[in-house]
Amino acid sequence: MRLPLSWVHAVWLVFGTVIVSAAPTSQGVRGEQDPTTELALILQMWGDLTAEERISRLRGLESVYPNDARVHNFLGAAYAEAGEYSQAETHFRRAVDLDAEYLDAYLNLGALYLEQAGSDPSTLNKAQSAYAAARLLAPRDLEALYQGAFIAYLLGDPQQTLKLLSELPSDAWSRPRAVVLEAAAACLVQDSSRQRTVADRLIAASGWEEEDLLPLLPRLREAGRDEFVMRVFDHLNHLGRLSVQSTEDLAFLHDELGDYEGARLILMNLARRHPDLYSLLLRTAWLAYRHGDFEEALSYLAHARDLRPQDVRVHLLFGLACVELNLSVEALNAFQKALDLEPDNPYANYLYGVTAIHWKEPGEGIPYLRKYCDQRPEDPGGRAALAEAYFLNKEYPKARTLFEELVKLVETQVTAHFYLGVIDRFEHRLDEAEGHLERVLRLDPEHVGALAELAWLRIREQRFEEAKSLLEKALQLEPKHYQANFHLLTLYSRTRDPRFKEQEERFEQLKQERWEEYSESLRTIEAIPPQAFPELLLPRVSGGR
Repeated sequence: MRLPLSWVHAVWLVFGTVIVSAAPTSQGVRGEQDPTTELALILQMWGDLTAEERISRLRGLESVYPNDARVHNFLGAAYAEAGEYSQAETHFRRAVDLDAEYLDAYLNLGALYLEQAGSDPSTLNKAQSAYAAARLLAPRDLEALYQGAFIAYLLGDPQQTLKLLSELPSDAWSRPRAVVLEAAAACLVQDSSRQRTVADRLIAASGWEEEDLLPLLPRLREAGRDEFVMRVFDHLNHLGRLSVQSTEDLAFLHDELGDYEGARLILMNLARRHPDLYSLLLRTAWLAYRHGDFEEALSYLAHARDLRPQDVRVHLLFGLACVELNLSVEALNAFQKALDLEPDNPYANYLYGVTAIHWKEPGEGIPYLRKYCDQRPEDPGGRAALAEAYFLNKEYPKARTLFEELVKLVETQVTAHFYLGVIDRFEHRLDEAEGHLERVLRLDPEHVGALAELAWLRIREQRFEEAKSLLEKALQLEPKHYQANFHLLTLYSRTRDPRFKEQEERFEQLKQERWEEYSESLRTIEAIPPQAFPELLLPRVSGGR
């Protein structure tokens, strides 16, 4: 007896269903009488019995025939259907211990381990051993060959996959899942430049579907065979045979491979059949946002907001796009709406806080950033934003305390050294300021803020040529940097440079163009880093489910 269909439906099999043998072939170990008649009756009634009834009847037989391999094989199947995998394993193993040539018991054991592999990958090796034992008993058994090939693929041995598939008879070789598995294994074995060729060969085959490929995707993605995946999914999508979820994944795969327009078109075409238009609009907006198409992102988000105004995510992303377009009022309103819906949402608190400290009053953003830091104490970016808020609010001792902690962390040391240097300059500790700023430039030679601040120190020391060199580099990197332009004007005044008048006019024009205050030019923290919120909107780009 092999496992009944009601249990193995979740196991990825290729050659039809696993059936229950009407006449078990193994004789097991028996006395003068054997349980053949009783087992045949249980098998006949199998579909009408509950899991508990099957186990109860078979346990009764086990008490009479404790050493019959077939009884243990049936018990293993009953326990497997009931989800009691440990008991199922015990009885399948007992069956093969009693009868070392019991093929069905080995196949059932392999299927049991294979189903468990989703939650416990270590069982793949056990499944591989079970199917290898089955092939020793029956070298041409289709299930043992195919499942062995599939497991070898999952374990990262595509050469073994191709070897086992080559041992299948010709009629089995052409079946859809065998064709797909062979193509995936060949793609892994061959040079990545041959991805297109292998994909074209699979596309030319017939009968295979998306579900045949899905279990193979993780290994292909890990190996960088994205072009193969994209090409075959494009084929299914063109034929209208790709699911909504996989079509979304395909769009973001196009984006990963540099085809933003292709990704956008796939998502737009999906709107006609997507069961959740809101979700699609949100993902399409996220895609546009990532590519700097902020106005288009806002158009999708406005529609999505009308469909589901109570979802915090749409307001957060709407606010992020507004920030990029310098729409301060709209951004603050969006983040405030998110806070109204979920006052304890950490990202709403962070985004409102960092936006408020630059577009309203620095002190107004501080409570929200404190709350975020309490909620996400492990995030140094939150503490850096709070320290910046204290700095902008002229609470320098509090800012210093935080930055002195952050200077010890690799991800925040540049920002912390910069702000500590500026605070030291404000408080006339010029040697300490110089040390911090020089450290910033060792770590990041193109840090415009540090170049401008160090130039101010050089001007004060009358080291004018050094100051000029620093400012020229800063303005080459960022021509409209406010503080660098101001210090250059100061330098020209001190040195009576004939370009003073020209620089004065340029600086006056720059002041008229500015929408930030002076303190904004000091800011080096990325005010709104969407990558800080991975669970917010990031799309699936995966293989498997």
